[in-house]
Amino acid sequence: KNQLIDLVDLVLLDIMMPEMDGFEVLKRLKNDSFLQHIPVIMITAFDDTDSAINCIKRGADDYLTKPFNRVLLTARISACLERKHLREKEEGYLRQIEEYNLGLEELVREQTQELAVINQRLQILDKAKGDAIKLIYYDFQNSLRGLFKKVVTNRPDDANTLLETVKQSFQLTKIDPHTVIFLFEVNAVRTI
Repeated sequence: KNQLIDLVDLVLLDIMMPEMDGFEVLKRLKNDSFLQHIPVIMITAFDDTDSAINCIKRGADDYLTKPFNRVLLTARISACLERKHLREKEEGYLRQIEEYNLGLEELVREQTQELAVINQRLQILDKAKGDAIKLIYYDFQNSLRGLFKKVVTNRPDDANTLLETVKQSFQLTKIDPHTVIFLFEVNAVRTI
């Protein structure tokens, strides 16, 4: 059948034939998934509208009555072949679109998996950063508390000097006041 499809571009089919009429041949062609796309022009000696309508309803692409004009036949054959060519192009484009869609779906699936792995790593790093900041905060707070206790206990006048020194150390180390560490340090000093 595949060879037949490659060899046949169009069928001129007479309604009146021995053994099997054109309607039956048309029905078999249009019910066959391999052959249904071949254009069919029905030819008949009957010049009635019902026959033409019946042929078109059954899947014929065109209809001519005998005797037919060769120029008209050539024009209708050309039109049917052009429609077939356009239909084949459209099917080719649709196959390409399907292939591109499958490729895009695979690419999206791969990138989604990569993003999931990256997101897991970011969550691990974010947790580690939070844990490190907590350790720094508590260590800093405990160190300052111990220092202030010694100063306040031994020399209460030096507490204000020590507080001023801590403030200056923030400025000298250029800790960005918008960072979490700066807020932890200021809160630790205030708490103490």
